[in-house]
Amino acid sequence: MVGNGAIRIAFAPLGALLLLMGLAVAPTLAKEPSCPVHVTPRAAPAGTIFRFDGTGKAPTGLTIQKGNAEPIGHTIDLRNDDAWDVSVTSRPGDEGLWAATFWQKTDPCATVYFRVTLTDTATAADIAVTPSSNSPALVLLYLAVTVAGLAGGLVVGRMRRAHSLN
Repeated sequence: MVGNGAIRIAFAPLGALLLLMGLAVAPTLAKEPSCPVHVTPRAAPAGTIFRFDGTGKAPTGLTIQKGNAEPIGHTIDLRNDDAWDVSVTSRPGDEGLWAATFWQKTDPCATVYFRVTLTDTATAADIAVTPSSNSPALVLLYLAVTVAGLAGGLVVGRMRRAHSLN
């Protein structure tokens, strides 16, 4: 005869599997934004033009905000076509993570994030190590310090040995 404990053990993996399947499906059941937006590129250096494009009812406003800074709001007037796009140009000093929230009248309809990165100013010539005219002097200094250290070690060792024999 099978007890309640054995039934619970037998059906526990099945229950866990059903729970995981439900959690996997839940995000697809979430409400889609009323004006889906995509940003291109998602990350780029300052000076780049970020292009936001979407479909569906065109938004009437755009708010961009860097981190916890004060949001910057814009009214946008787009044709009420099925497809639309808006561009924003970044500048030096804009580096960081930005949120772009699109509005339809007073209701937010979509938020996308983009990152303005630092401009890469390093070149291979900047990184390459060039020989210094002081290289022989540095080698001589290194050798002098090494010899002085070894000599000091020998002196201290002989002094300790002399004291341990007494």
